[in-house]
Order: sequence, then C-alpha cells, then structure tokens
Amino acid sequence: MLNLKGDHSMKSLAKNISMLFLALVALSCSKSELYQYPSSESDATAITGFSLVNEAAASVIDGAAAIDRAAGTVTVKAVAGTDLTRLYPRATVSEGVMVEPQMGYATNFTAPVQYRLTAGDRKTVQVWTVTVVF
Repeated sequence: MLNLKGDHSMKSLAKNISMLFLALVALSCSKSELYQYPSSESDATAITGFSLVNEAAASVIDGAAAIDRAAGTVTVKAVAGTDLTRLYPRATVSEGVMVEPQMGYATNFTAPVQYRLTAGDRKTVQVWTVTVVF
C-alpha cells in the first residue's frame, strides 16, 4: 500500500533542498565577487597602449595606433582586407581603471566603438572611442 502522505513529504523535502541549492549557487556567483577590480586614489582614465588582433591572434594594425588622450580617441589603421566584424581589442590603461565593455572579446569595428573607462577612484569616468580605418 502506498503512503501518500509520506510520498508528498519526500517530494516537498526534495523541492526545498533543490531551491536551497539554487539559492546558494546564485548567491555565490554575484557579479561583485567575480569582478573585483583593484582600486586606487588615481583619477586617471588613460589608454596608453592599444592592440587589435584577429581570431588567429595575429595583429591587424598597419603601423601604430594613434592615441589622443585629450580627445579620448584611438584610431587604428587596419591591414588591407581585414575583416572588421570580429576583432579582439586589448588596451593598456591607467592603474585601477575598469573598462566597459570588457576588452579581449570579439568586437565588430565596422563602426566606431565606445569604451567607458572608470578611474581607480571610482568617481572619474571618460568615454573613449576606438575607430578602425583602412
């Protein structure tokens, strides 16, 4: 004979354990814990170096990137024939700076791309524009 009351109790217990497990996983993966950037007292938001590679990790820059700190721009001349739709940017930035969106991921540079740099003091913000030309 089946004990329906006991069966219901077991289902309820399993459901509660599952919910507790999901809650613990969600809490342990909060963005603030995953992305702890070092801060500093600096208000600098400079890009001091810039590189751009393709999926084969080969540089696609013809010459050097032109970095204009006052204007907050980076202009890159790409090697002729480069597919601009899937390039990987990398930058050297001032100490403690956070860059959004994060660099190092496939990015479409058929139009200028903007990056928001937040200084180490977490108060100063500058938007930089990266343009790739032929």
